[in-house]
Amino acid sequence: MKKPVVLANAVTLTLLVFYFACALLSFIAPDFVLSIGQSWIHTLNLEAARPTSQISLTGVIFGAVTFGVSVWVVVYLTAFLYGKLEK
Repeated sequence: MKKPVVLANAVTLTLLVFYFACALLSFIAPDFVLSIGQSWIHTLNLEAARPTSQISLTGVIFGAVTFGVSVWVVVYLTAFLYGKLEK
């Protein structure tokens, strides 16, 4: 892969858009978010994981930073190694 940084940036920005959309949706419709999660995890009951309080703005920002860094590193390393192994 010629430019793993470009791919890492694009994937990170895309997933951060989804992260913030999910965070907003969890403020507006927490039961809907729980039902989405329940539909993805078929055999577990997520009712026990229902939050008792809303996440703070600081928590959302900290989550976005740590999520964004993690995604960027994983995608960059994947693209970099793909380029090395492709040769």
